[in-house]
Amino acid sequence: MTILRLMTLLVVVLFTISANAQTEEIYYYPKLPQVEMSEAKATLARILKETGNVNHPKLIHIKGFGNPKDVSVFENRIEMTINPKNITFYFSDLRNYVIQIIEVKHPGWSNYEAFSNYEIRLGKLEFLLLRRPTETSSVNLKSLADYFFYFQHQTNIKLYDSLLVAFKPIATQYNTLKVKPTVTEEQRKYIVQANGFNEQKMYDKAIELYIKAIKVDQTTFPAAYLNLALLSAQANKFDAAIYYMKKYLMLEPEATDARGAQDKIYLWEAKLGK
Repeated sequence: MTILRLMTLLVVVLFTISANAQTEEIYYYPKLPQVEMSEAKATLARILKETGNVNHPKLIHIKGFGNPKDVSVFENRIEMTINPKNITFYFSDLRNYVIQIIEVKHPGWSNYEAFSNYEIRLGKLEFLLLRRPTETSSVNLKSLADYFFYFQHQTNIKLYDSLLVAFKPIATQYNTLKVKPTVTEEQRKYIVQANGFNEQKMYDKAIELYIKAIKVDQTTFPAAYLNLALLSAQANKFDAAIYYMKKYLMLEPEATDARGAQDKIYLWEAKLGK
């Protein structure tokens, strides 16, 4: 009995070490499909319907759910039936995620070989490809990332365009002022904190704090928009980067770095395939 317990403990320890030693790398960043909305909806629905079984190492499944039986893709959402739950996923939720395929590398232990799985993580929807991708499954997973990227982009464009229209009179009013408003103490606190997190390469936290600063007042610190644009690009959120850079240029059209700021927009548009 004692020997059996020790052997069991050893297996648990080995498994724990193996699990803790797994590493993650970016396997693929999506490309923006150049298609019309109708084709994008039909393609995404087809890919989702073709997802495989969790026990099949060559195909994709939705982690924690299984395989969708019925799939309908609309301009703003996906509706699916999975075992036998009805799931609705709104594309507006995609704004919270950097769409990419993550390779999770698991080291081998005992008589088991090392292996990888490949994941697209979108909150409650995690798409998982087990083991090394075959040509077919890899293409399907990349296409899945590409079309989620398409709907994320379409959703972002609608939102950011409307926000820029609303911001235009605010920027126009700011540009007429001979004496510009000054940064408040509350804003200064957020800016100092954001700069600190930026230096630590904690970009998401820095973005959060710059957004808090501009919520206090939208025009007293135009450089916050420049910083938000650069940080968003660093996080591969190019729609957001373009949006913030446009707001910066609306407030500071004659800035010494205005030419460079506009060129950044062109570069980020290229990364989006525009």
